[in-house]
Amino acid sequence: MVFMRVGLEIGKHKNIYCKLSGMATEAVYITGTPDKTQPYMKLALKLFGLNRILFDSD
Repeated sequence: MVFMRVGLEIGKHKNIYCKLSGMATEAVYITGTPDKTQPYMKLALKLFGLNRILFDSD
């Protein structure tokens, strides 16, 4: 998984943040359900922690 490999490297840098935006919209468009986003959100939380994650909505 590219996101995991790249995320492991960028997550090491404390001056880089992760923005989660539009994931549910895209998941519904592609698969018909937003449930597919949960593993990616959990991974982002693990890599960046609560203090370096930004949330946005459409």
